Amino acid sequence: MARGISRSASTVLGAGISAAVLMSFVPSAGAISGTLGAIDGTVFFDRNGNGLIDRSTSGGEAGADKAEVRLYNANGDVVADAVADANGKFRFTDLRPGTYKLDGSQSGFISTTDAERKVEVRSSQTEFVRFGVRGGSISGLAWVDENGDGIRQDTEKAYADSRGFTLTGATDHYGKFTQRTAKVDDKGEYSFEDLPSGRYTVQTTGPDGSAATKSEAGPDATTDSDFTGKTGTVKSEKIQLAPGGGMVSLDAGFSRTTTTN
Repeated sequence: MARGISRSASTVLGAGISAAVLMSFVPSAGAISGTLGAIDGTVFFDRNGNGLIDRSTSGGEAGADKAEVRLYNANGDVVADAVADANGKFRFTDLRPGTYKLDGSQSGFISTTDAERKVEVRSSQTEFVRFGVRGGSISGLAWVDENGDGIRQDTEKAYADSRGFTLTGATDHYGKFTQRTAKVDDKGEYSFEDLPSGRYTVQTTGPDGSAATKSEAGPDATTDSDFTGKTGTVKSEKIQLAPGGGMVSLDAGFSRTTTTN
């Protein structure tokens, strides 16, 4: 069963796990009591989908904070739910030795590792697991359409002074309605990463006195504009992202004239 990345998680008392542990799953280095064992783990945003935490990936592959992981015993009964911390880490402690199953799948994301893992807990030992999930992404750029034809020419400069792009849409991994902002780089490019599936809208603001250039004016999606608006603030149409899906070249062209859609 897919577990959502959310703001809170239910806690279920089960044999071999304490109520105190169920109330907080912030990992800590401590002694394991008696003959009991523990499970430490991480849920991370696997942007390149290779199942590994790659620090060299653009922007780094961050932990999936607020991800939920469910623990089952050998009989298939739910023992407890854990919520990952800001680094995507979770912990189950005070577990009796035996076989357990963890469900690290996340609603709206694609699992890049096995979504379910069986773990053999041993006395006074801590077992380690990782769950990778890949979210969706939306990216594009802003440019100044000097001739107002709606097609980006090689000679037309990127709008590097853009005030940034704002994304609104589906519930994010904090359990809140998404509203994120992204700055542009010196090439006028922006990106939003690690998005759950759902519908989104992107908007931005152009140079003073500008308006959106002609929208979807050509057959090449990599050189036309996808935003509309009669003032400096323009927005895209709603975008439907599938789990792990991507939208590239969601570009905003601005005309210095009165040319609009």
